[in-house]
Amino acid sequence: MLEQASPEAASEPSRQTQFLLCSARTASALKTRCEDLADYFRANKALNLDDAAYTLQVGRKPFEYRAAFAVSEKDDIASIIGKQWHKDQIDGGLSDHKPDIVFMFSGQGSQYPGMAKELLVEQA
Repeated sequence: MLEQASPEAASEPSRQTQFLLCSARTASALKTRCEDLADYFRANKALNLDDAAYTLQVGRKPFEYRAAFAVSEKDDIASIIGKQWHKDQIDGGLSDHKPDIVFMFSGQGSQYPGMAKELLVEQA
C-alpha cells in the first residue's frame, strides 16, 4: 500500500545571520534573480531562512556574476536585498587561474621545518 510521505520538519536555526547568495551569467540577469529572490521572500514570510540559505549556497550552480546578502530572521529580507542591490553589490568574473599542486601532510607529528623543500625545488 502506498502512502504519502509525512512532511519533513523544518530545520532548527543554526546561526543568527545567514548569507543569501545569487549568481547569474550577466549583470542584468543577476539583478533580475535578486529581485525575484526579494519577491519570493515577500510572498513567503514563513519561509525557513536557514533552509533557503542552504539551498542557495549548495543547491545552485555558481555563475560569473554574484551577489551576497547577510540577513537574519528578524530582518525584512526583501527590503535588505533591495537596499543592498542598489549599492552595486555585483562581483563579476570568475578566475581562470588553476591552482598549483599542493602537497598536504597529515599532521601525525613527524613534520619538521623544510621537509618538503626538495619537492618545491624540483617543481621550480
